[in-house]
Amino acid sequence: MGIELTLPSGKKVEITPVDGKTERLIEDKKLLQSGAFIDKYLSSRIEAVDGDHSLTPQQKEKVVLDMLSGDRNYMLYKLRIESYGPEMIFNYECPSCKKTSGYKVDLNEMLEDGTVKVYPYRDEALRVELPRSGGYALIEYMTGHDERRLAQLKSASFCDATLIRIAELNGNPPTRKDLDDLIGKDLSAIRNGISEMANAGLVSTIELTCLDCGKDYTVGLASIMDFFAPWKTSTESVGP
Repeated sequence: MGIELTLPSGKKVEITPVDGKTERLIEDKKLLQSGAFIDKYLSSRIEAVDGDHSLTPQQKEKVVLDMLSGDRNYMLYKLRIESYGPEMIFNYECPSCKKTSGYKVDLNEMLEDGTVKVYPYRDEALRVELPRSGGYALIEYMTGHDERRLAQLKSASFCDATLIRIAELNGNPPTRKDLDDLIGKDLSAIRNGISEMANAGLVSTIELTCLDCGKDYTVGLASIMDFFAPWKTSTESVGP
């Protein structure tokens, strides 16, 4: 019997804690390079979706790809807690001084006190009016398909990431040339819309303070390898 979760969108999934076979996915370089690691990681732990226990591995992976990113983040977060406990110990390099500091956080406490937030979803895509051209852009929530497309880009530019997030530009799929032809005010409006739509489901970005230079910076928990491999960091390496 798995652990039942209700995702922020309302979808219900049943998951089981990570086992040794799933842990080995971390070592699969092809999965990491193809952008499929998270999809395989999550789908390997799904027992049922909305009460359906008959899904094949391929169907489970499709469910994960179809999921909104905020639901995927929520599932990852809960899976980490159920598999290894709420305590997370990790090292991270400060982007300012380049010194590495050790940190210890409680994932349950951060969820309860709002450090890690769960935002409600809108009922529909966000229509952004473009102030200069008079047109509009339709921004949809990011899904697993979008995450994989972005991960597969060898050198994802800001333009690439923006194109993935725009469902329509004046009624049509956007192109690079469309974005090249927009001026600053219109581009800013689109970027603001994308930022607004990023706050949905669980957002696992937290703020850290460098123990050497004192600068604050933000980091996504799922971008830290220790999130998936907690045995890599010992308590001795963590600062006070």
